[in-house]
Order: sequence, then structure tokens, then C-alpha cells
Amino acid sequence: MSPRRYGQYCAAATALDAIGDRWALLVIRELLTGPKRYTDLLDGLPGISTDLLATRLRDLEAEHLVERQVLPPPAASKVYVLTEDGAALEPVLLALARWGIRRLAGQQAGEFRTHWLMLSLRSLFTPSAATSVHVTVDFLVDDDRLRARIDDRTLTFDHHPTGPADVTIKGDPGALSRLAVADEGRAVIADGRVLVDGEPAAVAALGRALGLASDS
Repeated sequence: MSPRRYGQYCAAATALDAIGDRWALLVIRELLTGPKRYTDLLDGLPGISTDLLATRLRDLEAEHLVERQVLPPPAASKVYVLTEDGAALEPVLLALARWGIRRLAGQQAGEFRTHWLMLSLRSLFTPSAATSVHVTVDFLVDDDRLRARIDDRTLTFDHHPTGPADVTIKGDPGALSRLAVADEGRAVIADGRVLVDGEPAAVAALGRALGLASDS
């Protein structure tokens, strides 16, 4: 038996045989947002060495979760993408994000990339609470911006938005994570660590759809 295998006739153990190694699920997280070049993955996985990333990508390719493709011209770049089986891990990552967000709120520091907000927001999104809701929100962290768009039970993202959003939410990563924890969320808004700007009705609708504290 391979030292990387549990050797157990169990569905959970079999899944962990494929994705249980350190960094494996975070590679999947990065690829859930689309094809990535090797350098993109290195930037989105601060702390991983280039040798370990190469090893994890080989492992995930061997498990038929990730594959290499070449983008059409003019890009013609070699990228990594999720296979159908790899993309099927999305609910697993969303469940982990929902479970981890309260622990994240108590974490004091760490590397941050604005695009990581997408996974957390998707894990919090409740389509049934967004019926007939049409609202855009810009999350501002330092000089970076991520726009989320809710259109009647759907949630999408735009890294390069144009024009103003209906709502803007500005703060550092630690404060923003607290918006999903009711009492803490109200506190970071009240003391100014998170700034929320927008029409009250839009802010309230956003709060219901994403389960976030709001000032309305």
C-alpha cells in the first residue's frame, strides 16, 4: 500500500487519498475561479514552494482532478484547469468555508488575496433570500476591489468593474470576515472598522442574501 493511501474501504478515506495532502484543496480553490497559469497559482498560494506546487499539481493530475490546457491565441498560455471531477469538489470547499468563517473571524493575521472573498461569499449566499434582488456591491480592501453582483437568486463576480456599485463595503480582511458573525458584524460597523455605503434598501437586501450584518 502506498504511504499516501489510507487503505480503508471507506468513502471519506478514499476521498482523502485524493485530496487530503497539504495544499491540495487550496489548489482546487484557486482553480474554481477559472484557468490559472503556474505563476498565478504561486501568487494565489502564498507560502507554498515552487517544488511543492509542482508536486501537488502532478498528484492532482494523476487523480484526474486537474489537467493542463493551452489557451487559444493570442494568449496561447499553458494553464491548469479543473476536470469535471475536480469541479465537483466545489460544494466541499463551500462547506469548509462556511464551517471555517467563525474561526477566521478570531484569527489575527495572515496573507490575504481579495479573490479569496469569492469562496466565502458564495458559501454564505442564500438564493432563496435573493429572490427579485438586483444589487451590486464592491468590497474594497486596501487598493483592491472585488465586485459581487446579485441578480435574482444568482451571485457572480467581476474583478474589473466599471461604474459605481449600489453598495460599497470597505475594511481590512479581519474586519470584513466579522460581518458574517452577527454580534461582531454590528460591532465592526459601529466602530468604523468596516464602512458600508449605499441606499438602505440595497444594503438590507444584500445583508439578507449574504447573511451579513448591515447598518440598516
